[in-house]
Amino acid sequence: LGIAPNHVPSVLKMLKLFGFHYEEGENDEKYLQRASMGMKQDCKDHGLYLPKRLLTVSNCGSFGHDDYCELGSRFKGQHIKTMVWWVAQKVQEVTRGSEEPI
Repeated sequence: LGIAPNHVPSVLKMLKLFGFHYEEGENDEKYLQRASMGMKQDCKDHGLYLPKRLLTVSNCGSFGHDDYCELGSRFKGQHIKTMVWWVAQKVQEVTRGSEEPI
């Protein structure tokens, strides 16, 4: 899986900066919960399976800090691959029509 366990929470952190699934004043825990629910629903709509586990600050490493984020070891490889697919879809949505690089 290489960098994928680092990639998913890092991209979520970048998407938060662009306002994706973020409500003003919301803490990181609530943001990750909202993103998790969106991820699960989109995966379900596309016939992909994700476990019931929610993303949290504690299982995304140092999500709320300037350090690198990393998914916890409890996330299995196939689930991480599905998460990579989902964050790629969301990056496309956020950057579609944008002239600035993300």
